[in-house]
Amino acid sequence: MRECSPQSQDPSAPCPLTKAAWGRSDSIVLVTLVAVSILYSYRRVDFVHPPFEDAAMLARYARNWAEGYGIVWNRGERPVDGATDFLFMAMVAALVKIGCEATAAARGVSVACHVLTVAFVYIVVRSFSRCGCLLATCAALWLLFGPGLAYADQAFGTPVFAFSATVTYVLAMCAARHPTSRLCAGFAMSALILGLIRPEGVLLSVLVLLAMLLKTNGRRRAVTWFLVVFGVLGTAYFAWRRSYFGHPLPNPFYVKGGGRLHLDGLRSSVGFVRALVGPFWLLPLCAICFRRQLREAIIALLPIAGFAGVWLCVSDEMNWMGRFQYAAMPIAIISFLALVPGLKEELRRFQLDQAATYTRVCLLALLALAGVRALWVHEGAFSRTHRSDGRADIGKQLRQFQDKGYWLALTEAGLLPFYSEWNALDAGGLNDPVVAHGGRVTREQLDKHPPEIIMFHVAQDEKRRFTGQSRFPELGRALDDYATAHGYRLAALYGTTPFDVHYYYVRRECPDADAIIDIIQETPYHWYVDGGRCRDWKSWFPSAGAAVP
Repeated sequence: MRECSPQSQDPSAPCPLTKAAWGRSDSIVLVTLVAVSILYSYRRVDFVHPPFEDAAMLARYARNWAEGYGIVWNRGERPVDGATDFLFMAMVAALVKIGCEATAAARGVSVACHVLTVAFVYIVVRSFSRCGCLLATCAALWLLFGPGLAYADQAFGTPVFAFSATVTYVLAMCAARHPTSRLCAGFAMSALILGLIRPEGVLLSVLVLLAMLLKTNGRRRAVTWFLVVFGVLGTAYFAWRRSYFGHPLPNPFYVKGGGRLHLDGLRSSVGFVRALVGPFWLLPLCAICFRRQLREAIIALLPIAGFAGVWLCVSDEMNWMGRFQYAAMPIAIISFLALVPGLKEELRRFQLDQAATYTRVCLLALLALAGVRALWVHEGAFSRTHRSDGRADIGKQLRQFQDKGYWLALTEAGLLPFYSEWNALDAGGLNDPVVAHGGRVTREQLDKHPPEIIMFHVAQDEKRRFTGQSRFPELGRALDDYATAHGYRLAALYGTTPFDVHYYYVRRECPDADAIIDIIQETPYHWYVDGGRCRDWKSWFPSAGAAVP
């Protein structure tokens, strides 16, 4: 079998992904990995419990879209792009259209993509990177027992984005080795799909393209296809969304970007990427030490380092378990393991007789680390996945009033609006373009639709919620001032401590005020962080809510 070198110009040279030394043992390992992935997913992903706040927002959009209202936050209002994951939202909406529940559909798509990514990484590492079966198994296990299923469990579309990013990177590297029109067009189309799933996919695609050009000393065909696809189809999509939503970017980018640099976002991003890639960082660090491998190491590091750096422009809010950086994990595993053949060659140049022994020891160490990671995920990450959330429980009880046109004004705009199906004013601006571009919720907005319930989060130490500076204290004060000035009744202050609580105000003039207050006070309330049972701390703050009866 002939190998296709990075500089090969022979059009008949095979792409390494299409012809590989694939044996019977590889098929057995691959089937076993898929089976273990499915069983592990079945055990770890609960399709019933409430999702994460951000995931509930996307599910609300998908449900409204599937029911014929368009991509809207409140039914009957103008379209709003607060979901960010556009193509993932479209997948969920399509499943809701045929009868699936929104959060179950989101989890199902994410689990399927996680299993596909694990299998795809094994195949690529064995064929594209030309690594042994043991090393490819270590890579697949590291990914399998990573946080991918934790994202799926919370109904995030993170595994979908990661799978698309992995396919895009592999197509780019195949096109770098064998730049046919088919491969270049496939890379360009895959990059477009990546950008449609999440906007930062466009930046990641550009980084992958740069790595591809460095590997091939520039390829006019690849650049041409990339520019044509993004120039024609990408521009058409951009023009449509500008016309449909009224703004070029999703709402959350205006809220969390703010037109300034976020050092907290960069620090968090670098930390998460370092943790996600784990011991595989040793490979490019070793490759840098050899002059012949320096270029390949830089090419491997470019998309990973660049993608970690782009989060300097966005706040780290809602970056649960590094979900914004997770797409770098499978790409790093594939690109870093592609350095192994070159490192082996360098060892032979130094005539190390025990190189094979050292290699086997390293492989066994990686396998052991994969097992340790599985235990860490089981004892650590998944122990933080709770099954109860008071906001979801109250939202389900409030659904009985969904046809009365009642409104919520709140900072926690995920679970309560999703389960209650009430109209909602998102004081955080993620789902309200007026708040997003104006910087804060105004009295005029609240007066336009006086909310029957005002709900907000107040924490003495806001860093317990986010790693960076938070806007929520100011938002809470604005809602509290409005509720107090308009004579709202303070129904409850829920929290596990009196210093980190959810406020619930109810409008006196609401015909169902007493019934709503009974629901809020009588529903067992569980804290969103750990599922612990909350206490009503209202008696501790007699000055809160001047209109308390």
